[in-house]
Amino acid sequence: MADERPVRIAWSPRGNRAQVRLLKCQVFEIFFGGARGGGKTDGVLGEFGAHASRYGKDAIGLMVRRSRAELVETIERSREIYGPLGWKLNETEKMWRAPDGARLRFAYLERDADADMYQGHNYTRVYGKRCLSPILQRAA
Repeated sequence: MADERPVRIAWSPRGNRAQVRLLKCQVFEIFFGGARGGGKTDGVLGEFGAHASRYGKDAIGLMVRRSRAELVETIERSREIYGPLGWKLNETEKMWRAPDGARLRFAYLERDADADMYQGHNYTRVYGKRCLSPILQRAA
């Protein structure tokens, strides 16, 4: 009998139609909006997990917010999703690293000029809020 490792499900959209659509969407740029508490942050954390499982070490993500305070709960939620999968969080760099090398970094951009720090970086996924749109365009 082959050695079968149990499948570990750390996150699923659980019937949230918007999250299901996000995971199935083939479009490169997605505007995923809605009211507070609708599952947007959870959806993008799950989407990056799916992206990472598909592309391994080539999956490099950046999630940005306007302030550090906005990241606190997101990072806590990410612990529940990525921790059980063996991912390691570097607290200083605010970056998750998967066992296969995929990386997701959390950052905040309080000023437009903060986007310059990310000029020239290569990311396969960038997640931000609509209010960051001009800043993210500047960094591209």
